[in-house]
Amino acid sequence: MKDLQNMSAVIAKIKPARDACDELFREYEKRDPEDYSRYTQIEQNVIKYINRLPKQSDVYMKCATLLTNYPMYYKEVPGGMTMEQFCLDVFAAIHPATYVHSNIAKEHESTRDYTDVIMGHHLWYDCSKGYPVKFDTFKSPYKTIIDLVTAADCLDAATDTVGRSYNRGKTFSDYEQEITEGSGTRYAPFLPELFKQPELRKEIEYLLDTGRKKIYRESFYLLKGATFSTEAVL
Repeated sequence: MKDLQNMSAVIAKIKPARDACDELFREYEKRDPEDYSRYTQIEQNVIKYINRLPKQSDVYMKCATLLTNYPMYYKEVPGGMTMEQFCLDVFAAIHPATYVHSNIAKEHESTRDYTDVIMGHHLWYDCSKGYPVKFDTFKSPYKTIIDLVTAADCLDAATDTVGRSYNRGKTFSDYEQEITEGSGTRYAPFLPELFKQPELRKEIEYLLDTGRKKIYRESFYLLKGATFSTEAVL
């Protein structure tokens, strides 16, 4: 009951997330030293709760924010869930698409070489920010490809108003300015010159407008067809 009260207080902005975590930690420290059942149960309940929430709801976003404090107080206990497994399960609940494509690649020989790109494309060029924090893209033979995919991913996220309805969307020019300002830190230093090439600019402008809508439409029909095929088999 105190767990639920704490979470409700954070969601209602009555109590800071850090204070709620501190209070929760103190309560669990009062347990019988040999009884780890409550620790294990809260891990499972948190993941189940997050997984059931609508992904675009305010409550979901606030719970996701609260979870960023959780690892500071995490306890690995005998027979319980490891920190690694908890983080993987939370990742799967919060962002299933990224979780799937980062694990599917490791399972197959034909895509195993791409794991560095998947692992590193959310890091800054100089690895000063982003995640995972212990992954050094400079040690990867695919460093240049990682930097290109990072730029493409950021460009898509910044300008997409079709698949990411929560986003107002920037123009290509806005993004170019961001690339220039972040050259050498967030983005690879060769990118500003690369984006000035007329042929590349033309292709990008097409992809950001007509091409993007075409891809979303084709993906929709592809998934729709796959669903119908599956239902027919079942």
